Amino acid sequence: MLLKPFYIWTQTRELEQLSNKLVQENDLEGTAFGALVEEAEYHYQASIDIFDTNGNGLFNSKEDGEEMGHGRRLMKEPFSSKEMSQLDKGGTVTKVHEEFEHNTVNLTVYRKLPDGNIIAITTGLAASEKSVGILNRFLLIVCGLFLLVALVTAIRFATYFSKPIVRLQQLAHRMTLFDFSRGWQEHRRDELGQLGEDMNKLSDIIGSFTRELKEKNEQLEAELERKDRLEQTRKLFVSNVSHELKTPIALIQGYAEGLRQNVNDDAESRTEYSEVIIDEARKMNELVRELLLLSQLEAGQASYYPEPFDLEGSILKTIQRLRKLYSPEQVQFEFEFQPGLGWVIGDEAKINQVINNYMTNAAYFTLKPGVVSVSMTEHNGSARVAVFNSGNSIPEDEMPQIWESFYRADKARTRTDNRTGLGLSIVKGIMDMHGTSYGVYNTNGGVVFWFDLRLAEEGKLQ
Repeated sequence: MLLKPFYIWTQTRELEQLSNKLVQENDLEGTAFGALVEEAEYHYQASIDIFDTNGNGLFNSKEDGEEMGHGRRLMKEPFSSKEMSQLDKGGTVTKVHEEFEHNTVNLTVYRKLPDGNIIAITTGLAASEKSVGILNRFLLIVCGLFLLVALVTAIRFATYFSKPIVRLQQLAHRMTLFDFSRGWQEHRRDELGQLGEDMNKLSDIIGSFTRELKEKNEQLEAELERKDRLEQTRKLFVSNVSHELKTPIALIQGYAEGLRQNVNDDAESRTEYSEVIIDEARKMNELVRELLLLSQLEAGQASYYPEPFDLEGSILKTIQRLRKLYSPEQVQFEFEFQPGLGWVIGDEAKINQVINNYMTNAAYFTLKPGVVSVSMTEHNGSARVAVFNSGNSIPEDEMPQIWESFYRADKARTRTDNRTGLGLSIVKGIMDMHGTSYGVYNTNGGVVFWFDLRLAEEGKLQ
């Protein structure tokens, strides 16, 4: 209903704008006026007529070559007094008229020029009624398509909300079964998306509590197992300590009773008895000292004074001491070191004990005649000390156990070796205190025990 009036109104506005330009260019013979005529014909599909006050045609844009004043076109419709008054005031008059001989409908905008003549701009109107009918049929088709799209959209809209609800229900069901492996995966900005994210958070919280509870249960089981192992270790430790102390106490007691009762009244026998008592007391003192040190190391209460010291010198002193205990026919001691690696950072007294324990074990387990070889090389920025002894290898399954207290690979507890079985456990505690690596491995023809120490910087040696 509004299409035709709107169409006429739009065309009228355009022709009025064109008339404003033509009024400003009143010179009919000027180039600017000619350009406006061409614009009217090609842009607006309009023709331009100029009439005098009596309605006689003075100019027609479609009559090419006609002289001014010889136009055949006459103004077909007279103006009313109101329309003339409007033209006199500089306004425009718009008329729509049909030309039955051409079967057309024209829209004409009239306006008075400054010289009193009247300019008429005429354009043909499309058959708006036919256009409206075509548009109506088009709208029916569009409405049908719109309804189809609306139906599909409604189905998708319903699915958009129903499927997430089903997924949320499935997620909640899995949570009741303590299955937190899957969560809400969709990215939505509505309430369902917020609900899904909240369920993910709830699932994470419950899952975290469940995992934490499971870890606590596993830790509790591990702690109970550890306590059982500690209890077994404690019983074994007490048994080993009792075994180590029982014999020297019995010997000291027996030889002391013999001295008191003058079993042997000669000086040589009394000296022998006294030496046995002193030797067993020394063994007991050594055992107690090592037990005390091991206890301090395991409790983290042992003193620790790291400072630069000459590791090469410490190794050489230990070798010299052991050479006095073993003849060259029994054990050959060798030392090989890389130049520039003598100074390291560590607790010198405790590292000396590590070196002593390693080399004493090596000399003891060397098959006589044999070789004990000590090397010091650079390894990953540290000084690595390796002690090799020729002899039998250590079974691979026993290597983790040799670092335990009172463990002996030979399973023989003789009293002549002066060994307590605490040496390697003390080594383990000292190296753990230093925070460096240590270990053992079998090699061709023997066994190698090793440990690492941080190299001292030059500034710390001054």
